[in-house]
Amino acid sequence: MNTFSHRHEVCFTVRLITRGGMVDATWFLLAWIVVALAAILKFWSMTASFRQKKPLDGRSSADQQRAQLEKLWQQTKT
Repeated sequence: MNTFSHRHEVCFTVRLITRGGMVDATWFLLAWIVVALAAILKFWSMTASFRQKKPLDGRSSADQQRAQLEKLWQQTKT
């Protein structure tokens, strides 16, 4: 590839991204969408074990939960 052709391609690409010397706002929006999706996926993966082990239907009472916590604490203590 000769130098003139490469420069022409780079300039064309830069002109597509920028308008009048400023970066098009669509690129910033795209970047924020990517960041938001990454945060959602990270949160979803971090909470997967909680969603699998603890249904949020409220069936267990406070005493049962306290007993489970005490049992776990005794296991980690020994």
